[in-house]
Amino acid sequence: MRIGKLGQRLVYLRKDLSQRLGEDLSINDVAQKMGVKQHTLARLEGGRGAMDSLVIVLRYYRMQGYNTDWILEDENENTPMVVPSPKAMLSVVATLNKLRECVIEYSGELENQLKTIGLDPQRSQSFSKVADTDLMLPPGL
Repeated sequence: MRIGKLGQRLVYLRKDLSQRLGEDLSINDVAQKMGVKQHTLARLEGGRGAMDSLVIVLRYYRMQGYNTDWILEDENENTPMVVPSPKAMLSVVATLNKLRECVIEYSGELENQLKTIGLDPQRSQSFSKVADTDLMLPPGL
């Protein structure tokens, strides 16, 4: 990867982080959060700088949820810029499990209701006819 392109991506990440946090972060603000001097970050964003400083900057952005592969790969169009944290992914899985439990809990009730209105829930043909149309409740319900 060209070092100039890497610098452009670091500038983009700093601005994106500012937007994600809803704060107007200056280069100095972000450098302080990273634990580096403002001129160190400015040099890296300008395509110059020391490798140890680059490692600090990359670690910081990784801790903020950015994908270091997106930063470093030449062709990154198919690489996600942001990677969810394991904690965030566990939260999504927990919510999906709750949703699954609700579906299981109410599936019997739905089957009974479908039978009551004359549909056989086991026949996909009957259900697909209903699914292809908009169901409307009778007036007054």
